[in-house]
Amino acid sequence: MAEFISRYLKRSPKDISFDDILEFLDEDVEASLTLEYKPRDILVNAKGVVHKATDPARVVGFSELAKLVAGFANAAGGLLILGVKEKAERFRGDVVRVLPGVVSALPPTITSDMIEHQLDARIQAPIEGLTIVPLRKTEKSKNSVYLIDVPQSTRAPHRVNELYYFQRNNFTTLEMYHYQIADLFGRRYAPELDLEITRVDSSITLSTAAGDTRKVMLDLVLHNRGRAPAKYLACVCNIVEGAYRVNPPQPWSVHSAQLECRYERPDLRILYPSLPLELGRLSFLQQIGDASPYDDTMVIEFRLFAEDMRPVRVLTEIDPINRKVLDIQNSDL
Repeated sequence: MAEFISRYLKRSPKDISFDDILEFLDEDVEASLTLEYKPRDILVNAKGVVHKATDPARVVGFSELAKLVAGFANAAGGLLILGVKEKAERFRGDVVRVLPGVVSALPPTITSDMIEHQLDARIQAPIEGLTIVPLRKTEKSKNSVYLIDVPQSTRAPHRVNELYYFQRNNFTTLEMYHYQIADLFGRRYAPELDLEITRVDSSITLSTAAGDTRKVMLDLVLHNRGRAPAKYLACVCNIVEGAYRVNPPQPWSVHSAQLECRYERPDLRILYPSLPLELGRLSFLQQIGDASPYDDTMVIEFRLFAEDMRPVRVLTEIDPINRKVLDIQNSDL
């Protein structure tokens, strides 16, 4: 899968080179809920020897790495770039953001197989879909930077060393409270709706006496990524930005002066996992004039609802000229 490698590096794992990671670091993308940088020091000392703890309650070495990986899996998933120092920016003593620093590659004693084995041994239960990509400066280089792509887990919460639960929060990883752990256990067998948005490769401009009208179209497919059927589902589409009006097909209904539409089907009671549901093609119309420039970007919010599931918010940005879906961001409401 490697969702986060593709999102941040714009490459599939098999196509990424060391130069690609250097170019990405030059962009100064700050650490976030789904991105983190860590130097070699969290695993090895200056001589390349792995940090070890005599007390299993101490989180050092590979246990520290397991903490970071489990924290991503227990939250929204993410990309850990291992072998790059952090550069913290502070305001009045508090860290306000974390940027990438210099490369701090790991020695040849640390391998992908070792990392995978150590994570499996320390995280209960092992995380499915983990991707580990080593990058070296040249074919003769011995030291490596590792990209560790961690999917959001459907088996959360994951525990480290059978003692601790951790979760990623903003740009830090914190130990979880009891209510957070209980909440994740409750979501293991819950539905999880996800929206697939595809821009139709066509942008129609209609000329009328009142002026030109642009028509932008999106195909929508609803997926249930969870482990339980989704009951009494609904989808709400709302235009957040851009001088557009929505023109939906049946069974969508229009609300709020054509700025909002809703998909609600009383006859559809259940959406099972792995059985996608086509929601149809939504059309968005824009009257082009002095008040609405031709290149006006559209931002759309979709809200997904189902029984026994936290509502999900999908924020989408559409470029009407280049015919692209620029960005899709998912979060809980």
